[in-house]
This record gives sequence, structure tokens and C-alpha cells, in this order.
Amino acid sequence: VYDVIVPLKLMAKVEQRMRTQYPMISVNWLHRTRQEALDLLQQGSADFALMPNREMVFSEADVTWVNLGPLHLKCYVGKGSPLLENDCITVAHLQNETQYITENFLMMDVGYVKVSPKMQVVSNNDLLCELIKLNGWAAMPEEYMQDYLKTGELFEIRPKELSDSKLISLNVYFPIGKDNKKVFSDTINWIVELSQSVL
Repeated sequence: VYDVIVPLKLMAKVEQRMRTQYPMISVNWLHRTRQEALDLLQQGSADFALMPNREMVFSEADVTWVNLGPLHLKCYVGKGSPLLENDCITVAHLQNETQYITENFLMMDVGYVKVSPKMQVVSNNDLLCELIKLNGWAAMPEEYMQDYLKTGELFEIRPKELSDSKLISLNVYFPIGKDNKKVFSDTINWIVELSQSVL
């Protein structure tokens, strides 16, 4: 189970390692909201969930986790955005434009992702990126946006209140005791190892 902001390259590398080391095991990649993922872990219907940390000391469910490293949350706009015309962008400028936010970010209920009163919720990252090409802005992980930046379809903007990026931790969550079995402890170790080259 994974959150939409998890880097696709990380999941592909985990899949490749699993196929090499445990070819008889099927890996299913299911996009779910945070609460759905935690419920699936507690029910035993999922083995792992790759999700961001909510900046809380304890999880809201009876699961454990390992930190994989930071995702760099930055602000992005399309090439026709009026925000690109400003030399000094502020949060006030962002509040005057439509903010597109992923459903999962909204469900995390953390204040740093809710900026504009003109907020529209999108459950799919690809659609979100297509929408901000035309209008508004979004805060998204830098790791996800690289291809859009390379093609010049989207641009990073830096509000003066945000020095570079907002760091949010990406974690792998799993049921307590799951890591006592070799296949699962191996997988957790691979996810940690592979995240170092992606994050």
C-alpha cells in the first residue's frame, strides 16, 4: 500500500529487488488514503504501507515504522502562471491563487499543506500536474516533479517564507512483529537501502 507522493522510482526498485530475491511472491501496489492503509495493516490485509509521517511522535494506529528519509516539499506552477511574474513571492500571493492539493495531503490534516482558501482536492498526481500547467499552484515532493521540470512544463517557485523546501519524512509502516519473519525483514531492509538512492 502506498501514498501518492511516494517516489515511483523507489517502488519500481523495490519491485525489482523482490522479483530477484523472492520470485514466487506477488507484490501488489495499491494506492490508498492514510486511514485506509492503516486499517489494512491492522486487519492483516496489507504487509507494508509507504506513507509520509504526520510529524507525530506516535502513529494513530497500532503499527510500527522505519524512517526512510526526507521528501522535499516545494511549490510548483505552470509556465503561464502570474506567480512567475513576481520577483518576491509570498504566502499572501499563494493565498490569492488556486491551490491544488492531493487528497492524501488533505487527509493527513497538517497545516503546512493548506495555504490557500481557494483549494481544490485531486486524488491523482498526474491530473494535479496537468491542472497546475493551466492554473494555480501545488506543493509537491521535488522527487515526483523532476520530469515536469526537465521538460519545462512546470516551474518551481520559492515563497520567501519557505527558505528552500519543507522536509517531510517518508516511512515504511508495518504491523508490529511483522519484521520477525525473514522475507519481511529483508523487504524492510531493502526499502530502507533503496530509499537512500532515491530520496
